This record gives sequence, structure tokens and C-alpha cells, in this order.
Amino acid sequence: MLGSATSDRSLLSVLGLTGYVVAGIGVFCLLPALVAITLDGGGLWEAFLLSSLLITSVGLLVATSVPASARIANREALLIMPATLVASSFAAALPLYLATDLNLVDAFFEAVSALTTTGATIITNLDVQPRSVLFWRSLLQWLGGINVVVIGMILLPRLGLSGMHIFRLELYEGMEKAVVRLLDLSRWVIGVYVLLTVFCFIAFAANGMTSFDALNHALTTVATGGFSTHNDSFAAFDSAAIEACAVAFMLAGSLPLIRFIQVLRGDMGRGFAKDDQVRFFLLVWALMVVLLTVLVSVENDLTLRAGFRLAVFNVTSILTGTGFATSDFASWGAFSIPLFLLLMVMGGCAGSTSCGLKQFRVYMLFLRLREHLLSMVQPNRVMVTRFNGQTVDAATLESVTTYFFIFVLTIGVTMGALSMAGLDFVTAFSGAVSAVANVGPGLGPVIGPVSTYGLLPDSAKWILCVGMLLGRLEILVFLIILMPRFWRHS
Repeated sequence: MLGSATSDRSLLSVLGLTGYVVAGIGVFCLLPALVAITLDGGGLWEAFLLSSLLITSVGLLVATSVPASARIANREALLIMPATLVASSFAAALPLYLATDLNLVDAFFEAVSALTTTGATIITNLDVQPRSVLFWRSLLQWLGGINVVVIGMILLPRLGLSGMHIFRLELYEGMEKAVVRLLDLSRWVIGVYVLLTVFCFIAFAANGMTSFDALNHALTTVATGGFSTHNDSFAAFDSAAIEACAVAFMLAGSLPLIRFIQVLRGDMGRGFAKDDQVRFFLLVWALMVVLLTVLVSVENDLTLRAGFRLAVFNVTSILTGTGFATSDFASWGAFSIPLFLLLMVMGGCAGSTSCGLKQFRVYMLFLRLREHLLSMVQPNRVMVTRFNGQTVDAATLESVTTYFFIFVLTIGVTMGALSMAGLDFVTAFSGAVSAVANVGPGLGPVIGPVSTYGLLPDSAKWILCVGMLLGRLEILVFLIILMPRFWRHS
């Protein structure tokens, strides 16, 4: 009975925390209201102000009606991620519904895509949209990006899910005692995130973007989200310098933020150079840039310089899960489709704003394959797997392999559901990969890099929303809370 009461209080604490998060979304609605007043000639500010009042009121009503008297245990902590993300998505959809001509389904899709930093969009006429609406989309992606970092860097290692527990020792024992507390670590994370955003804004503005475009693209670049203020994305700027800045900050957003914190604190020895995941990620990125440069240049009769410009931007965008585009890479040639699908799946580093399978898991799978091949040649050889100097036990390797299987299975189930909703094979397959990997653009004429998801039926949009949420929740979180045993009181 005591355990049951404690568990119930812990669940109420999760509900209270969710209420505060929703209220926070309501407070942030005031920012696009200010943009509407200053840049949209006063139009639409009522929609954002009304949304702010409604969302904040509901959030605070829920939060203050729940006694925060219990410590949230690991079991109930699993509910924090889906509860806050789903509730925030519904809240963030309200101003989109009130301020645009989007229906409820489309507004919810846009909000989910933003907060999961996927970048898939319903809106087809971005160039003529009110600036307050464009800013709200960008701000949501930025908020979603920091949420992803806090979850992936702090919460998942604590819960020990899908191989993420290998980062726990580094986070909690590799820092000084003053930074071990979660609140202090969260402050460092937010500080680095804000600093990267400011630097990105300065870089864009210094190279020719307007202040409004620079702000919006800084928010979505560092968050590796991919929302743009133009239909043509970065092709609208036609600037190699701006594209170079975007590449630099997309890569920065895909690196573990813990490394930036260590560098800022003077701990250079534990920085980027000695991180196996970072080295592997940059190696994959460099190899794919070289490969795509050669292929796109030969296939499309371009100079190597022109091919490199196309390849480096679009490879970086898709590998990091950002989703910006300067070209319809699906039309480069038959080679482009499988390669870009592979990039979508791999994603960036764990502990970053990026998405996908995560590079440390891909690295682990490569190590596992290597060990298996060596064991066939030398059966008596003792294999020891190491990651960042730590010995990786069999249970961790098994959890990574299991997660990979579930990740692929989720893509397959999502693709099947989209096919049943009436989508063709290319649209269903690429849409499933893009949603679960939180990338954004798909392939083909319907949802390709130069298209939107607006023409899809509502059933397909709901399926994709579930796919985006599953991908951002690391899938296993969702599966665990569906188990009846999870809800039984201990």
C-alpha cells in the first residue's frame, strides 16, 4: 500500500511538471505576439496573445492543482518525455490554428514536427506567411532542440535505456562536484546552446542575411530542425558563404554538448579529439561528402567545385537530421536515393540536438561486426570492446543491437501504415524513415526536398506524427510505458 501511494504521488508530480512545461509554451507565445506587432503591422497579435492566455492558464491550473510532494522515481521519469512532448505539441498547435488557415490536423502536424526538430512542413507558401508565424515555427524548433539535449544527455543516461547508460559515468563522475547536480548541468547545457545560437546568428547576418532571416535560421540550424522562412530553403540565398556557415553550425549542433562544456571549462583533454563517437561521425561525414561530390559531379556534368558545394551542404543537412536543402538531391541520380536514406538513418551524435539512430550506436554496430568477423578467423581470440576508453560489456552491446532492431521495425511498421493510407512505395518508405529519424524531407515528387507534406491525407499525417514522436522518444520509452507491468504498483 505504501508503494502504491508513493507511486501515485510520483505520477501526480509528473502531471504537475507537465503543467509547468505547457505553461512555459504559453509564455513563449508572447514573443511572436511582439513580432506581430512590430513586423506584421499589428496583425495576428490577438491570436498569439489569446493562445498565451489560454495555454498558460491551463498549464498553471494543472500544475498548481497537483501537490509536488513526491520525488519522481526512475519508473515515473519515463513518463516525463512523452507527457511533456505530446502536451506541448497540442499547446503549440493552438496559435498555428488561430493565426493561419491550417486545420487542426495540419496545425498539430506542424507543431509536432517543430518540437521534435523533424522539419517536415505542411505550409506551401512560406515566402508570404506572416513573420510572427514563421518566428513561432522557428522558436518551437529551438525549444525542441534544447529539450532533446536535456533528455538525451541527462535523463536517458540516468535511466539506462538503449545503450545510453555508457554516458552516465562521463556525465556524473567526469565533471567537478559543483557541476554534478542536474540543475547545474542543465544550466551549462542551456548556456552553450544559447551561445552557439548567438554565434550562428552573427555569422548569418555578417554574410548577407537580413536580421529576421538570420535569427530564424540560427534558431533552426543549431537545433538541427530545418524550418526555413523561404520555400526554397537555403537555395533562396544562393550564397556559398551562408551555406558554409550553415554547414559549420549544423555540425556543431550534431556534436555532444558535453564536449563544448568541457572545452569552456578548460578540460581540453576530454574534448572532441578523444571522443570515439565524434571521430567516427566526422569520418562518416567526410567520406560521404567526398563520395557524393564525385558522384554528383560525374552524373550531372558539374565541376568538382560545384559538386562539392552541393554535396557538402546537403550531406551535412541530412546526416545531421536538419533537413535544409539547396537542391532536389533525389534528382541527382539513382545513387542518391539509397545514400541519402542511409544518411537519414544514421543521424548525429548522442548528447546533441541531432536525431536518427545516433552515431555511437552505428559505431558500436561496426565494432560488433568487426569482432564477429575476427572471431570467425580467430575463434580463440579474446575480444574486448571499448568506447571512449571504457570497456563495453555484452549487455550494452545487446541493448544497442536490440534498439537497432526496434528502430528498423518501427520504420517498417510506419511504412506499412502509410501504404495502407494510400501512399506509393517511395513516399511511404522515405516518409517513414524521415519521420522516425526526425529528418524532415522525404524522397519523390510528393514529399521530396522541394515539396511539402500538405498533399498527404489526414490519416497519413497522423501516422507520421506518431512516427516523429516515437523517433524523438527513443522508441523504447514508448514501448515500455505500453507494457501492463509498467503500470502495476510494486
